[in-house]
Amino acid sequence: MGGAPTIVWLRPGVGYTAPAAASMRRLERALGREHDCNSSYRDYDEQMRMYNAWQRYVNSGYNPRYKPNHSRAIHPDTSEHCAGIADDSDDWTTPGYIDLAAEHGWIRTAAWDPTEQHHFTYQWWKDQHRNDPEPTTVEPATVEPAEEPPIKKRKLTMHEALIVHEPTNALLIVNVRERTLISLGKDPNSMLRAWYAENHPWKFMGGEEWDRTFGKGSGYSYVGHGTPAPE
Repeated sequence: MGGAPTIVWLRPGVGYTAPAAASMRRLERALGREHDCNSSYRDYDEQMRMYNAWQRYVNSGYNPRYKPNHSRAIHPDTSEHCAGIADDSDDWTTPGYIDLAAEHGWIRTAAWDPTEQHHFTYQWWKDQHRNDPEPTTVEPATVEPAEEPPIKKRKLTMHEALIVHEPTNALLIVNVRERTLISLGKDPNSMLRAWYAENHPWKFMGGEEWDRTFGKGSGYSYVGHGTPAPE
């Protein structure tokens, strides 16, 4: 475990290392407002508590009874939050925000995980504005609005489960009574995927286990929304 980084606080609860903080100020100037921040810097003890809670949930077989009130948390020794270069933001659903954030070096490094769509990591070498002067005030917004496709949401029934096909990152609803599979697609930017993952327990399934359980000859068939996962 290394020493804690020096953190620059932009406002209460929102802090990063100095380069990341300067970048976030530039990003917020381009956005025209303070961005929505759920979590930024975490100290070692806080991250360890979250890590232990998530491990308990995993070790229970993803029993909803043990699901913590936060998404996946890794050990503080490797946590980007403890390093002061991570930001969890629901602005990932704001049209244009992901591209704007990437332009300023904030990259969605865990987009493969349906529960981590909100996680951004500051990568200074990708920051196209790192040599720009740091702003002191927020200026009018530059993010262009865009139409969002309709999203169909529903609670899963007692006969359904949510499974991530690990080799392809496809998220599927499995109905064990009807023996049907509904694919929610593989796009990590999908708001539909994120909603299902945030509101239901889910598990990863490897390719071999998937083929044995749901492959050809299993009696399961694809129906409904989305594109089927690989056969």
